[in-house]
Amino acid sequence: MINRTVKVLGWGSGTANITAILDGVTVFSNSVDLVVMTKDNEDGLTAPTLFAFDIPLEFVGTKHMVISVADAAVRFGQILANYAEIDMGNITYSSGKDIFVDVAEYDGDRVRDPRSNVTIDGEKQQADRNLGKGTWHWTVTPGSTFEHDLTVDSAGLEED
Repeated sequence: MINRTVKVLGWGSGTANITAILDGVTVFSNSVDLVVMTKDNEDGLTAPTLFAFDIPLEFVGTKHMVISVADAAVRFGQILANYAEIDMGNITYSSGKDIFVDVAEYDGDRVRDPRSNVTIDGEKQQADRNLGKGTWHWTVTPGSTFEHDLTVDSAGLEED
């Protein structure tokens, strides 16, 4: 069975301990050496991966994610996946196993934020929708818990 790999991108300084739980299942728990954000690593093609996990290829929908952070602040960025179906208007194609793109669909104006119902330490958070396109960033300080619903859009159709 083929799985999709989901990558959570982000930045920071120092080493953070991150635990990520998806629908009650721990998908990552380890220390991460953080990389400071620069002009050279600020987009989805160059940003460092904080952690990755697999989901079934056919999964499309929403799962609840709880992420705890310790020891260093983490700035969470885009969420990418392989085997993602990309709709470019007149052309739709699958990214396949080696190309990672946003897990949320492009709506003709911008990529939707795949995170909804965001709370940090139980306090509801609002995204600044004026930032233009892309996935909005969330900074989580040490000792905090970052919760959200993660929506994964169309699975790709290409298989090896």
